[in-house]
Amino acid sequence: MTTPVNHKLTPQVQQWLHRVIAPEYADPQRAYNDVATALFNTPSLSPRTEVYTHEDGRPELLLHLHGTIPVLFRGATYNIPLTIWLPHTYPRQPPMAFVTPAKDMLIRPGNHVDPSGRCYHPYLANWINYSDRSNIVDLCDVLRGVFGREPPVYSKTAPPVVRPAEGDDSPPPPPLPPLPPVPPHPNAQQQPQQRPLPPGENTNGQGRGAPGGYIGGPPPPPLPPAPHRASGTPQLQAPPYNPSGGPGPYPPPSFRQTISNLERRPHNLLTRISAALHTLATASHTNLTTATLPQVITQRDSLTRAQSHMTQELQDLARLHALCAQDGEILKERIAAAEGVIHDAEDREVPGVDAVVVGVTVVHAQLYELVTEDRAIEDTIYVLGKALDRERISLEVFLKHTRTLAREQFLLRALVKKIIGQIGIEE
Repeated sequence: MTTPVNHKLTPQVQQWLHRVIAPEYADPQRAYNDVATALFNTPSLSPRTEVYTHEDGRPELLLHLHGTIPVLFRGATYNIPLTIWLPHTYPRQPPMAFVTPAKDMLIRPGNHVDPSGRCYHPYLANWINYSDRSNIVDLCDVLRGVFGREPPVYSKTAPPVVRPAEGDDSPPPPPLPPLPPVPPHPNAQQQPQQRPLPPGENTNGQGRGAPGGYIGGPPPPPLPPAPHRASGTPQLQAPPYNPSGGPGPYPPPSFRQTISNLERRPHNLLTRISAALHTLATASHTNLTTATLPQVITQRDSLTRAQSHMTQELQDLARLHALCAQDGEILKERIAAAEGVIHDAEDREVPGVDAVVVGVTVVHAQLYELVTEDRAIEDTIYVLGKALDRERISLEVFLKHTRTLAREQFLLRALVKKIIGQIGIEE
């Protein structure tokens, strides 16, 4: 693959990009290809390394593309100043795009730009879901279309916001008039705490670029072989590229001292905030524990006693259930036996009284008959007395029958007494 003929992609620039990207970025080949393609298609952008301060105060040395992008607005092409920062997790995380106005410009907040100049767009919001297809070139094209509808900057004075791109022989376009205010972006409050401008940055808005749109061309140059890097080299040691040809790749000592101070201040502030929050959390936890511990202990004891009581009741119920089951089986057996006896008794013939009551011997049978006749005579005499009282019979009839019955009764009793004496039973 040949290197494209472009003054921005010289071998020195390629080698510098490799030294910066290869040690720090998670996917160096993808990051290098996207940066090289963006520099080829937008020559007005230049690569640099600067310290970027995140929203949580954490500083980090990042590669960023700084310059302008051509935007077509009302028939004229303007160069909008733009800075695109690449996080170390690129392309898994989206880049951060900022509008960086010159001294004679002001940021115009809109639907896609907040007051700090940070750009917002659904393309960036959905970058994580489509990181394999998202790139810096497409992001620049999206921002061109957005800025063409809503310019992100406006001039403080009468001159135009930015100058038109070179190569246009037509008369200079009219100045960009101030536009009516637009409600701020909903994410305007989520702006970075600090976004330091790089030293030596061109802030007069005099950049030049090609007309807007994606400029086709050959793919970016291949990634050169990685130079040897000693183990233990600090993370923030990539030499920054100085396209202006200044004296040396490193910032002056005063700037490094400023960076060191900026690094220590957020750390100390975060340390104090963390300590204060830890103290408050510990005190709150201690007070809450002291207030609720007795209640919790009482509830635990009550639950323990209730559990023991319920366990004892369950054991008693289990024993009672077993006993009931055993008694139920016995009751079933007794019921079955009783039903069998009833069924057998129903099938038998009812015996007579004389067949049921019999003596053991003939003498005992004769004794039963004599006693029976004696009781019968006694009852007859009783009935005759009642008839006489009611004058149903005369006295003569009563005496006659009573005399006869008394004589028979006397003989029967004498015989009964004799038999009792013989068999030896008491009267």
